[in-house]
Amino acid sequence: MNNTMRKLLALLLVFCLTAVYVPMAVQAAGDGDVQVTQEEPETEPAEPTLDEIKAAAKLELKNYKNAGDYRTAQQTELANAIRDGEAAIDAAEDADAVAAAVAAAKAVIDTIKTRAELTAIDNQAAANEVIALINAIGTVDDSWDCEKRIRAAREAYDNLNGAQKALVTNKDKLEQAEAAFSALQDKPCKYCGEIHDSSLGGGFKAILHSVLYFLLHLIGKR
Repeated sequence: MNNTMRKLLALLLVFCLTAVYVPMAVQAAGDGDVQVTQEEPETEPAEPTLDEIKAAAKLELKNYKNAGDYRTAQQTELANAIRDGEAAIDAAEDADAVAAAVAAAKAVIDTIKTRAELTAIDNQAAANEVIALINAIGTVDDSWDCEKRIRAAREAYDNLNGAQKALVTNKDKLEQAEAAFSALQDKPCKYCGEIHDSSLGGGFKAILHSVLYFLLHLIGKR
């Protein structure tokens, strides 16, 4: 083999080695590189505009109470309070003024009685009337006036609904008066010796019966 052939073989070997190992070396070097990514700065949310603040405040005021929880008259009061609050919000010149307008409107709305609150007030008022009638019975005797007071208190109590009856704190006093009045009637008539009806209402009959016997007694003496 002459020198020319040797040179050609040497060049061919160098070429082959270069073609195989150079790409491998480049890939290895690339695998060792650390990829550094630059984080993008966070963007702060934009401040709401005054119009957006006002719109949110009106929605908050509108949803503050449920109109269905109120009677018709109070629903009108509620609508008026919301309307006035919205007008105050519209007139506000900054966010603080909007917040103050909302707070003021809510304070007005909180004074409006709901259906449940008014019902509770009505129930207590009805119970108070019966309580007063029972207290007015006073000392029990066998007079017609006493019977009328007891009957009036009993009828008023019986006309109450269940919730109102539960608020009558002196029902036991009524029952005691009824029992005492009946006991006064459970005694023999001094004119005929009979025991008359001791129920309420029967007391008046007993009195009338006694009066008649008393008159007959007087006539008989003549």
